[in-house]
Amino acid sequence: AGEEDAGEDESSEEDVAPACPPLTEDELALIYAGEADAVLEMVTNDTPEGDAFLHEVSDCVDPLDPAAAHLIARMRQTLAAASGGVGLAAPQVGFHRRIFLAQRTDQTGRPVQAFLNPWIVEYSADTASMMEGCLSVPGIYEPVIRANRIHVRALDRDGKPTELRTEGLLATCIQHEIDHLDG
Repeated sequence: AGEEDAGEDESSEEDVAPACPPLTEDELALIYAGEADAVLEMVTNDTPEGDAFLHEVSDCVDPLDPAAAHLIARMRQTLAAASGGVGLAAPQVGFHRRIFLAQRTDQTGRPVQAFLNPWIVEYSADTASMMEGCLSVPGIYEPVIRANRIHVRALDRDGKPTELRTEGLLATCIQHEIDHLDG
């Protein structure tokens, strides 16, 4: 009685981060091709290559890799330079990595938050239709029906687990960006 069972691990598979493939030499070259305040080139669907690239599934990313921090900084600059964008996923700037940025439309000042290796753990049954645009599909806006509320888990840029329950525009943005990560 009173003994701990040292052989049992109480964490579930969901709580264990998968081993992420390291960034490739090509990815590192592209990340460091500019300073942290340099804008990245947007991948769009207006060429067969760009369209195919946007439909590939992204790999997880090691949040403690310094190159990931540099990529996030460059993605912030790219999102800030984009007209009307409220979110940006790594595939949109040439990286098949599970990173996206979202403006926190639920907070004053709409700060941008980075989400690494995100997954949605819960979708509400109620849905809403919202006009959506995409920085990778310039000039096109279409109504899209999505869950009105979601619960998302991710790592922050320091590798710490974070979760968010949100609704409305931010929930739509997060679902849209995760769609990019899922191809």
